[in-house]
Amino acid sequence: MGRPPNPKGKEKARTISLDGDVSEIAQRLASKSLLSHTLSALLRKEFGVATALEAAQTELKQLITERDQNAQAQELAIARIDQLEKEAMQRKTTIIPAIEMRLEKLYARKEKTERDMNRAFTPQDVRAKERVIANIEKIIEATLKELEEVQ
Repeated sequence: MGRPPNPKGKEKARTISLDGDVSEIAQRLASKSLLSHTLSALLRKEFGVATALEAAQTELKQLITERDQNAQAQELAIARIDQLEKEAMQRKTTIIPAIEMRLEKLYARKEKTERDMNRAFTPQDVRAKERVIANIEKIIEATLKELEEVQ
């Protein structure tokens, strides 16, 4: 049977053999009463048993990393919003007025062509003007679709 555990939480003393250069370091630590503490810390670190301080430090590092990532994401979102606002302003100030001006010119051209068609004497002139009007109407429809897409 094994020895019952010590109520103080310390284990029995063990004997180990160390290499020459390491034994000198161990002797210095033992004379300062730091050998047990140092070995315990090294074993915890090596085999994944972290102390409460190390766990808290790791948690803090994770929180800082998350905060930095959130700050970067926030900056990207702000830049994206600024870009979208610029594009919307450009549409309102340049693109939409240009399309509306084009529509006005197309309607004026259609009216002029209709007047010319009403004054035409030959059936060939009438058919030619009807084809021109049909083409202008197609262009007007495409321009209206473009205006809807932009808005």
